Amino acid sequence: MARRFVGVLPGGPRRVRRLGSIPAVVVLGPAWIVAVVLGAAGVGKLLRPGAAVDALRVLYLPHSAPAVRLLGAVEAAVALAAVVLGGWAWAVVAAVYLALAGAAERLRRSAAGAAAAGGGNGAVAGCGCFGRSSAPVGLTHVAVDVVAAVVAAVAAGSGVGPLRSVWPELPAAGVAHLLLVGAGALAVVALLTVLPETRLAARQAPAPDPRIHLFGPTIGRRPSGSPAATPGSRVP
Repeated sequence: MARRFVGVLPGGPRRVRRLGSIPAVVVLGPAWIVAVVLGAAGVGKLLRPGAAVDALRVLYLPHSAPAVRLLGAVEAAVALAAVVLGGWAWAVVAAVYLALAGAAERLRRSAAGAAAAGGGNGAVAGCGCFGRSSAPVGLTHVAVDVVAAVVAAVAAGSGVGPLRSVWPELPAAGVAHLLLVGAGALAVVALLTVLPETRLAARQAPAPDPRIHLFGPTIGRRPSGSPAATPGSRVP
């Protein structure tokens, strides 16, 4: 029978709840990563709400700066509650990420429709997830939100407890765990911001000059097989 996180029991060994054959402490890494990413998105909206205004406008939702800050406060509060309280709070994180996945899909379709109609590259549908302008929302945003929702749901189902009962189960006083969570969260943020922006910049880069050859400029060179220039004639 599955056992809950109870920390260190007086006179007895540590007992760790398991999800199937996986200790629930193993779920903490991915779960805390998605919580940190959600919290970072919330703090970004609180500090710089302007970037998400256009996204809410496209979604036909209240899109004033106070509305964006309220959304950011909800995201940050839910993320903090999941880490500190555990339990049911992870189910709320899963629900929030599912809602974000639905919003990302609508923004993606809006950007694709605008591009098909010749209305630009769809940049208006950037999510502004972390309080800054970003490339148009794509499948990467939708996939990350869905995966994060699944991770949070697994954390809720595994019975991950509050921070005070989980911390004693972490090796090396939790330092290694925090370092890995921080690195994972940075990687996810880069996946949602740097990668889409790099792809957009690559698509918008000017086409290479066809006159520039791999081994140098071809201006003034006579293509092979063309007749030699004669005196008084102009080489095109």
